[in-house]
Amino acid sequence: MIETETNEIQFGGAPTPEDDFYYQWGQETLKQNFILSNSILSSIVTLSSVMLGGSILLANDAIFPESFKLIIALLFLLALIVSFFGIMPEESEVNLNVPQEIKEHKEKTLKAKRRYIWISGMCMIAAFIIAFTGIFIKLFR
Repeated sequence: MIETETNEIQFGGAPTPEDDFYYQWGQETLKQNFILSNSILSSIVTLSSVMLGGSILLANDAIFPESFKLIIALLFLLALIVSFFGIMPEESEVNLNVPQEIKEHKEKTLKAKRRYIWISGMCMIAAFIIAFTGIFIKLFR
């Protein structure tokens, strides 16, 4: 029994397994920030390397028609930007002592990350389709 400032008596019980799970998950999230930061940096290095290689490939006029290069480069750049925003940790106020708040935050974050994955994936697929179309046009001209 706990008396609050308004002299109301609150009763509580043991946390449910789900409450305990989200409480522990929230506590572990704080511990993982350093690892997540390193992972983000690693991903940025990888994406930057791929974009650099792609830019070198697109610089060759023999591979793609000139009009396709800008569209392909913009789609890869958009995929890079969207994925960059997707890997950034979401900052919000969450009370780590309230499992329901942790659960809602995690669900919201996962939904947003899935949206970033779909958008960046579609941009990359569109860029590859345009690239292969450009190659076929160049080959059969």
